[in-house]
Amino acid sequence: MTKLEPLLDKLYLLEHDLDGTKVRGAIVLGEKKALIWDTLIYPEGMRLILDICQNREIVVVYSHADWDHVWGTCALPYTEVIAHERCAARFADPSDVEKSLLDYQAKYPQALKGIELIAPTRTFKDKLSLDLGGLSADLSYLPGHTQDGIVAFIPELGVLLGGDALETPLPLIYEDSPLSSWINDLERWSQDTRVKTVIPSHGEIKGKALILYNVAYLKTMQAGKAFDLPYELDDFYKTAHARNQRVSPGLE
Repeated sequence: MTKLEPLLDKLYLLEHDLDGTKVRGAIVLGEKKALIWDTLIYPEGMRLILDICQNREIVVVYSHADWDHVWGTCALPYTEVIAHERCAARFADPSDVEKSLLDYQAKYPQALKGIELIAPTRTFKDKLSLDLGGLSADLSYLPGHTQDGIVAFIPELGVLLGGDALETPLPLIYEDSPLSSWINDLERWSQDTRVKTVIPSHGEIKGKALILYNVAYLKTMQAGKAFDLPYELDDFYKTAHARNQRVSPGLE
């Protein structure tokens, strides 16, 4: 399933769904360039955005290299694909991005046929600012859910594109998650008075309350305490919450 709709002036949201996994990307329309924040799952679904991009130069940005964020790029006439340097390393590792695609194609051969993986063509380490023409995008490294995660801030719109750095009903924590720096980075964004709208790749779109919710959850997991979840969890998130409780205490 593919869903495309406007959220703000010059900003559209695109959503894909595979086997219950819902993921959200964004299209930011500058005067000269269109920034595509994640290309999600289906190449044919990405073709829906070409009309709204019109004659703008298309720049793709990956929030990270997980399977549900990067498969649609091959359908776009992109000029460059930007990501963190660790994202590029994941594409170069045959046991990571490539293996995920092959595994899913074995399970969904018709739905996922014809996908060509497109690795980043431009990488950065800490920060990178993009001029889209009338709008800008400030990319910042924010590892947590994965080691290659980034966020993007559109200052003219007050929009923070969060990728998987924050999520509802809960963020996903793994054994190698740098939990303390993850929390500190989110706290800095929560104190940024420019941020008005926070758009995660999964879950609810909110204001800075979404950042504070994720900070509270991560701190509670790190402390090994119980968290009073205000959501009814499905099986996926029940399993994720149990893993978070198991691996988080003591993580730095």
